[in-house]
Amino acid sequence: MGVKNAWPFFSSHKLLARDQIPFTDFCASTNQRIYVDVMSVFFNKFKNAALKNNLNAFAGRLKQLFLDNLDQVWFVIDGHRSVEKWKTHFSREEKRKAILEKAARIIRSCKKRSKRCLKTGCRKRISKLLHQSFAYSFEDKIKLLDAMQSIGLNTILAPGEADVYLAKCPNVIAVTIDSDFLFIQSISVVLKAQVQGNDILVTPVLKDDLLEKLDLDRESLAILGVISGNDYSDNYKQYGLKRNYEIIR
Repeated sequence: MGVKNAWPFFSSHKLLARDQIPFTDFCASTNQRIYVDVMSVFFNKFKNAALKNNLNAFAGRLKQLFLDNLDQVWFVIDGHRSVEKWKTHFSREEKRKAILEKAARIIRSCKKRSKRCLKTGCRKRISKLLHQSFAYSFEDKIKLLDAMQSIGLNTILAPGEADVYLAKCPNVIAVTIDSDFLFIQSISVVLKAQVQGNDILVTPVLKDDLLEKLDLDRESLAILGVISGNDYSDNYKQYGLKRNYEIIR
């Protein structure tokens, strides 16, 4: 998630590098601690591991991916849900409810056509929908925390959202896919991540370079993120990121 349309906006203004680099190459350029937003970069993989009760294997996979830089990397796991994001949570629950209702309709329809058992096609459709509707719990996060710490990974369970936790830390380098990190004043570098096989590729976005190209200061960039629609607040109708940027600049 993040600020609405932020990645396309920055790409269209040629503010993001086109080429990705291996995460290990970036680590070689700095001795700073690097924070990984686990629930952002590995959301689907964590969800699948929680669904299959296979969090130990997932923790091992994380260790394998970051093996060359484990001393430098700290993994941050979201804690309890933030009440400030109630609209986002409500929207997700509504989507989950709609998926479950769709699955129920398919079951009823299939039963009408075949009273003995569900056909293979119906079972596959239902299984896919139930997988989509699965929501992991706070207990799953605790299990992941324990699994990661048991194999020596530097791991932090944030009190709430990872982005809020890191916003209180100075001069942060963060690995994420959430665009809201670009607007947080304390974050100096965002590494937009992509997992390819056994490699982590990143697109580094340096905050100072971003500010210079946008002709904004850190406070103005943060305000731009707040008013343009995000997980915590809505934007005014017809006033998205592009239009708000033109006004602020």
